[in-house]
Amino acid sequence: MTEEDIRIRRFYIPDDEVWERSHNTWKQLKPRRNFNHRDPSDEKPLEYSQRIISIFNNIPIDVLIQWQFEHIYNLDMVNNYGWINYHEVTFNLVYWSEKEFSKVQVFSGFKDYVDRRSIISNFEHLSCTDEDKDYWRQFGTWRVPIIVLETENIINVPNYAELNRPYQLIEGHTRFGNYNAIKCLSEQGKVQISNKHKVFLMSVS
Repeated sequence: MTEEDIRIRRFYIPDDEVWERSHNTWKQLKPRRNFNHRDPSDEKPLEYSQRIISIFNNIPIDVLIQWQFEHIYNLDMVNNYGWINYHEVTFNLVYWSEKEFSKVQVFSGFKDYVDRRSIISNFEHLSCTDEDKDYWRQFGTWRVPIIVLETENIINVPNYAELNRPYQLIEGHTRFGNYNAIKCLSEQGKVQISNKHKVFLMSVS
């Protein structure tokens, strides 16, 4: 890391030990961006994903852009998932129903956030872009698959990480809250919701 990299990272994670204990592969996933100022020279999402998949061809572009590109310095992400070796993960695009989603746990730090969005009773008040609302109306599902971690077989979890079994939502907390809200609206006959939804299911070998 350059001095500038360290300065930027410390703006989000002041404790050097927290960052240093993360796996080297997590550090490799860091975008070339000035997170403080969004400089014109910042690495763009597509530039980032193209560079990273040359190192980690096991991580889909849609995962990289919505997760690491946006949240690499999020303290909860670093603690919960930064210790994992990303050469030893797989992402499978699966189609899940309400039955599978009932087993998905939300990290305690984000649970209130998801719960608040799950009780929105007006479709127009959903927290998403107009493009996403149009997609919900047309297809009854989210436009970009959420990311879920299969936790059942993960061992040697650090004591500073929170991994709930059997599945934990990694990224897509707004979408998951919207899903819960739209499911209720669908039961009231106000909107239609699909029976299946795309999920990037992450597994650790």
